[in-house]
Amino acid sequence: MSENIGMSSCCLSGVIHEGKPTGRIDNIGGLDTYIAEPKDRSTARSVIIISDIFGWQLPNTRLLADQYALAGFHTYLPDFHQNSSLPISFLQTIEPPLKTQPHLSLPQKAANAASIPTTLGPWLLQHREAVTKPLIDGFVNTVRMIPGTDTIGAVGFCWGGRYAILQAHGRDLTGSCVGGVDAAFAAHPSLFV
Repeated sequence: MSENIGMSSCCLSGVIHEGKPTGRIDNIGGLDTYIAEPKDRSTARSVIIISDIFGWQLPNTRLLADQYALAGFHTYLPDFHQNSSLPISFLQTIEPPLKTQPHLSLPQKAANAASIPTTLGPWLLQHREAVTKPLIDGFVNTVRMIPGTDTIGAVGFCWGGRYAILQAHGRDLTGSCVGGVDAAFAAHPSLFV
């Protein structure tokens, strides 16, 4: 697959939602993971969320994991970035709140614009497919071995969308390939150009 950037402005914008995540943190397959469990704690229907560039600690993604659990899915949100997700402050720099934007000087706006390639470029190189896909494959295999796990879905957002789709193609009919989920969904996936 192509390694071209293929990102749009929606990849670098958004707001932080309010609310308190209710899941727990554990280590699964060597990765810190936010886990949101359904009331019956069943792992039969599991979902792995592959986050965007802002990672597993973003409140929005954890709150979404909690909603999946309320719908009956054992939900995993692993730290596939291994403690190097882009900070929330980067979001505020490239997409300042509307009330702040008119008050920024031209040099401030230029500095904010210049921070995008100097921050995002090295981050994307650090988290290229050759590094990331083996982590995700291993995590999926670990979840498959958890007792009671029947089906696994992958949900990917922006940067994670590519990897959710790749996981949908990861198993052959014998189930012998590394990684692979039973179903996948990607919301505004990037890196498909």
